[in-house]
Amino acid sequence: MAKKRIPIEEVQPGMTLAEPISDRTGRVIVAAGMKLSPVVISRLGKWNVASVTVEVEETSVHAPVGGGEAAGAADGAAPSTSESAEISERMIRLEHVFARAGENPVMVALHELARKHLAAWTGRLGRK
Repeated sequence: MAKKRIPIEEVQPGMTLAEPISDRTGRVIVAAGMKLSPVVISRLGKWNVASVTVEVEETSVHAPVGGGEAAGAADGAAPSTSESAEISERMIRLEHVFARAGENPVMVALHELARKHLAAWTGRLGRK
């Protein structure tokens, strides 16, 4: 897959992030590999995210004729659209819950642990 940076106004539901989106402190608020849902796209706009880097299909002489709609679908390599939307929502909720954690070392550690747990859970979805 190739990457392409596009303005938030051009982002469509179902697009997959090629790079994570971080807040001002460097915390990841939407992970790379997530399929963007309408809710997530709307929130990114509210958070003044100007552009995102998404995955785009590479044109290849080996690409299937007719668009290959089912290409990669049978290998179980990626979560479904509904699972991706759920993952994105959980990540957004996680960041919202810990938004006021500040520099409290216990809360920072708990936040990081929750992020790692969610990332591990996300990885398991793609390997069903």
